[in-house]
Amino acid sequence: CGFKCASQICFDLRFPEPWRVLAYDHGCDFVIHTSFDENSLQWNTFALTRALENQYYLLSLNHAGKGLGKSLFCPPWLNDKLHTKGTGEEECFLECTLEKSIIEETRTDIPLKPSRRLF
Repeated sequence: CGFKCASQICFDLRFPEPWRVLAYDHGCDFVIHTSFDENSLQWNTFALTRALENQYYLLSLNHAGKGLGKSLFCPPWLNDKLHTKGTGEEECFLECTLEKSIIEETRTDIPLKPSRRLF
């Protein structure tokens, strides 16, 4: 399929550095994140941030059940055509489309990697 994929675990979502290494040093296009978290507001905010700041697709999965769920699919950028997709607490399927061209367009139009500065 032409995508370079990686995975991360739940607690790692809070730290941007490992996610940036996947994008910048390993050229990942798609990251799957697994979690067991009841605080979906912070968790989904972190997931969206990691996808946008690294300009790759991110699928953040949580267990289904009361107080859980709310898995989230994030595109590499948001606009009128690109949106997040999420689930509720119940077990379900989420159909998502990944397009390599969206990643390439995003990284060309908004070149974050070459603009990166380490302080």
